[in-house]
Amino acid sequence: RAQAMNLLATFADLGVWATHLILLVGARPYLTKLLALPAAPATAAASAAAAAKVSGAGGDEVPSLALVVWAKLLAADGGRGEGLPGKDTYKSFFKLLASPRLSAFHRALAAFGLTAACRCRSAIKVGLLELGLLELVAQLLPTQTPHGFALRWMLALLLAEACRGCAEVARAALLHARAAEALVAALGDAAPEVRGAAVCAIGHILAAEPPTAAALAAETPSAAATQGISTVGEPSLVPAPLAQPPRAGDAVTAGGSGGCEKVSGRL
Repeated sequence: RAQAMNLLATFADLGVWATHLILLVGARPYLTKLLALPAAPATAAASAAAAAKVSGAGGDEVPSLALVVWAKLLAADGGRGEGLPGKDTYKSFFKLLASPRLSAFHRALAAFGLTAACRCRSAIKVGLLELGLLELVAQLLPTQTPHGFALRWMLALLLAEACRGCAEVARAALLHARAAEALVAALGDAAPEVRGAAVCAIGHILAAEPPTAAALAAETPSAAATQGISTVGEPSLVPAPLAQPPRAGDAVTAGGSGGCEKVSGRL
């Protein structure tokens, strides 16, 4: 399988016509199944030995090569949706992105696949949020390992695409302290591509549709804030309605503890 995937990746390098033929012969279901990682070792010693392996050796070689082929297919697809994975294949991409058994380069390819999936299917954005995308971004965005530049770049692009036009994901990213800090820190990255992707992500977060008054009222701990009455030391989230201007011939004065009383006279 590893040799077959290596030949397939080499064939995909020949151009767009080659990737079109790969899809034409019906290789998509086969490539989707190969995205699954082998079962984790049962013992701690075996787990340590597997973690010490370089990605591309042993049982992790086939999923890594499958990611390479998928990246070529999605790059040649040009956003048309022809080469996108199936309905739930994004979960396999997310597992590969979160797997420490793969190198930073192959995890960057997984992030690229998720970015392409989010661009054509908006429902995947909420699915990634439920899978823990923000926690993963907060964990991997500060990566400084070899090929970490590609991983940081693709992670920032993935977050930007997930927040584009999706208020739920954008609001969650804004409120997630660790993810927000990692994204702001990426603005000072040495790579200009990472800085540009971070600016794009922040722009999509800030451009998301603001929450409605009903959503604010549901998140407010007290009902007083929804009425425009501020508690001590806390400003009101919803402003009070503006008072009607006085009519000619009337004046309103404070009547002490008795409230307000209307008196006649000139303004």
